[in-house]
Amino acid sequence: MIIKIIHYISFILLVHCFSCKDKVSAEPTPEPKVPNEQPDPLDMPFSKGVNLSDWFLANSAEDIGKTVYKKTDFEQIKSLGVDVVRVPVRFFRMTGPAPDYALSEVFFEKLDYALDLAEEVGLHLIIDNHSYFSSTPFPQAYGEQQITKVWEQIAVHCKDRSALIHYELFNEPDGNYMATEWPAMQGRMISAIRAIDSTHTIIVGGADANGIEALAHLPEYDDPNLIYTFHFYDPFLFTHQGASWTNPSLEVSGNVPFPYNAATMPAVPPALVGTSFGALYDSYAVEGTIGALKNQLDKAISFAKARNVRLFCGEFGVLMNNAKNTDRCQWYEVVRTYFEEHDIAWTTWDYHNSFGLFVPGEQYRFDVDLNVPLLEALGLNVPPTYNSDGPPNVSIYTDELSGGMTNESHEPSGSLNFADESISYEGLKSIRWQIGDQWSSIGISIWPTFDLEAQYDADYKLRFAIKSPDKANLQVRFVQYKEGHLPWRNAVTLTDAAYSDQDEWTVFTIPLSDFGETGAVSNGYHEPIGAFTWRAINRLEFAVEGNEDLVGAVLHLDHIAIIK
Repeated sequence: MIIKIIHYISFILLVHCFSCKDKVSAEPTPEPKVPNEQPDPLDMPFSKGVNLSDWFLANSAEDIGKTVYKKTDFEQIKSLGVDVVRVPVRFFRMTGPAPDYALSEVFFEKLDYALDLAEEVGLHLIIDNHSYFSSTPFPQAYGEQQITKVWEQIAVHCKDRSALIHYELFNEPDGNYMATEWPAMQGRMISAIRAIDSTHTIIVGGADANGIEALAHLPEYDDPNLIYTFHFYDPFLFTHQGASWTNPSLEVSGNVPFPYNAATMPAVPPALVGTSFGALYDSYAVEGTIGALKNQLDKAISFAKARNVRLFCGEFGVLMNNAKNTDRCQWYEVVRTYFEEHDIAWTTWDYHNSFGLFVPGEQYRFDVDLNVPLLEALGLNVPPTYNSDGPPNVSIYTDELSGGMTNESHEPSGSLNFADESISYEGLKSIRWQIGDQWSSIGISIWPTFDLEAQYDADYKLRFAIKSPDKANLQVRFVQYKEGHLPWRNAVTLTDAAYSDQDEWTVFTIPLSDFGETGAVSNGYHEPIGAFTWRAINRLEFAVEGNEDLVGAVLHLDHIAIIK
């Protein structure tokens, strides 16, 4: 069948295929290592990844959102070029009472879900014991017994899992007690695990919150399958500007440059004068340089060479609150490239949240909200939905609705199927719409709302494929949502002259600039007043709008996106 592709304005026959630009392709899943493979002591099993900090950091097993991450999320993460995820678990909140400190079936069900996802997709997964820190000090009376019992249970449960799974004994042990007791305690935990599981890699680190200098105070553990970890947030004034949890608060700090630049360096905020953080401003000319950053990392590198061990930075990052994105990305690029030059594996803190890979906000939509300059600074893949010379494309429907979108249609007497397998323009499925009355409509709800102003300014287009009988003069419209405002609409009308022959697919590419305001419907109709804005779009609709000739007709829609 010949498919005619028609531009809405000129109806010029296009020869470009749209099928490749809009899909995120995942790399082939590697065959996971089997558990009884003994790795070379210097063979790093993974290289780069992210922390999933918003998953298992809960106060009980019941509070863990099992499906916060799904297979699609793991596939998207892997498509960035990532090969490992670190999953922090608040184990000290997951156990029952002494002396068994039992982990519940509810917990193991959720843990298995995460491990299954990782193994199915082919990502390494680090089970990170994220217990006791700062305001919750390590309980000297029972802490070692509790955490040892946890690891014995994890070892029993996971010993037959693939070598994609790794154990990290303790995140950021801190305080005076741990400074002296942790090195030997860690050795006892290694022995407890090895009595059960002799094959899985164990990640070990020093006290002082996994500080670099603390590595030198660790004994030489008699185990060939260890990875040594540290965390890196230097210079602290730069990486934590805007932080609210420090004492005193760094919310008043901002625009601290990296590297140090005397011309742009801000003065000490009055609230920090005379404090330890105020002193960081005074020393930043020395500590805020690339040379100082590398000198600090050289201590970890020298340790690894002297011990002939593998090295892993489990956390590093810059809070996005008050740092300039260009400086933030510069810091990441310097750190990441130095890691790679010295064979240091890493997981950035974090994927979502305020240190994450997304632009500021709480939306985290993979196709539109990633911080592209940050991905580039980290040497990660930029998804093909993002254009190098403009804002990202927005996928709406190909086989299924994209993330954050739902079907909210008005079809009282016909039928709708958003996963019809009888025919498709691209892929396996399409939207099948049998029109029931002259006011039927398909509504795709978008939440959180999309800000399409950048796409509008850059002359982007709404593209969709439709297979329709003659006279399908539908209205296609975007609807905005702003609290306290009317739902103003911008629309175009498809005329029958624009279609291909009956029973063939037609692909429309309609410039956003061709849409015109058509008023609002809320407790009656409201005439347009020029109030529509592209900054808060929450619906895309295809509506019959009084066309009696289409009642009973069957239409198919597919391949819906906003493209450059």
